[in-house]
Amino acid sequence: MQHVVPMMSIDNTYNEADVRAFDERVRKLLGSEPVAYVLEPKVDGLASSLRYEKGSLVLAATRG
Repeated sequence: MQHVVPMMSIDNTYNEADVRAFDERVRKLLGSEPVAYVLEPKVDGLASSLRYEKGSLVLAATRG
């Protein structure tokens, strides 16, 4: 299965320069599309993408 939107990661980021570099890569990939971020604590080895339509879960997938 291919994700509709790539699950990108900022990996291990410890400084502002790393975050800015990630943002530049995202903006280059998306072109003129608006960019918004949600930041959450990272749990190593765990990533999931959940898609809801009209309030109902319709797809759940992991990165791997």
